[in-house]
Amino acid sequence: MLNDKTLEPAAAATVGLRVSDYVQLGKLRLSLVVVFSAGMAYLIGSPEPTDWLGFLALIFGGLLVTLSANAWNELIEIRTDALMARTAQRPLPTRRMARRDAVLFGLGAGLLGLLTLALGANLLCGVLALLSLLLYAAVYTPLKRVGSICVLVGAVPGALPVVIGWAAARGSLGPEAWLLFALQFVWQLPHFFAIAWLAHDEYRKAGFSMLPWGGSRSDLNALTVLLYTLLLLPLAWMPQEIGLTGQGATYALLSFGLLFTVQAIGLWAYQTRRSALQLMFGSFLYLPAALISILLDRTNL
Repeated sequence: MLNDKTLEPAAAATVGLRVSDYVQLGKLRLSLVVVFSAGMAYLIGSPEPTDWLGFLALIFGGLLVTLSANAWNELIEIRTDALMARTAQRPLPTRRMARRDAVLFGLGAGLLGLLTLALGANLLCGVLALLSLLLYAAVYTPLKRVGSICVLVGAVPGALPVVIGWAAARGSLGPEAWLLFALQFVWQLPHFFAIAWLAHDEYRKAGFSMLPWGGSRSDLNALTVLLYTLLLLPLAWMPQEIGLTGQGATYALLSFGLLFTVQAIGLWAYQTRRSALQLMFGSFLYLPAALISILLDRTNL
């Protein structure tokens, strides 16, 4: 005869699986990166003394909205996710999770996150987060079936977190917020195209053409990635020009941009998996290093 103790291990395993499924559905690691950039922008824009309750509202609300956006993304892409090895084991393609549960998670996390941002930070912050959620789920995700134009469109909601962070801190927007937006927008292009280069064959299985100019690994596409990376160099001067930072951040941003550019030159020159991996990992380092250098320099102004 079974008793409660006999059922406990199986029940615990089921609970653990369910939690991991929701972690996958919301792409928790990616969501934390998004929240990091929003939090950094808040600290960069925060007047003294820092409103730490507003900061916590931004982090918690922003995380929920991002989890919601990713859940809607996976709901829309169930069929295409099932065709790619990198996504086939997600909870929806494998049917470990019912669509109803994913919809409820997307709605609940989104509504709670937006309310937290609007009430805990300010209304502008909530409106911008709603705009980001809609652009990502309702515009960028369907456009992936059209072509690489989706990357430029998706870079808009991808760069809005720093604007949301600034809005949460200041209650308004200014040139500083849009400069942070420009940095994150431009950074995303070589970042995503490095990923698209690596996952090219997988994307083709799902019918996605994520690289521009013919959708294939080519000299022209490698040169395009390099040109996007070069755009970060003139942007390195702008924080000092508008009074956001001093010379220290300018030198740091130039250094990071040059290192990133060297990696993009490597992709252009060699067009190997190794050079694409180096560019991808370089992109992972560039954004946090850039935001941290701006914050550190700003606190010393």
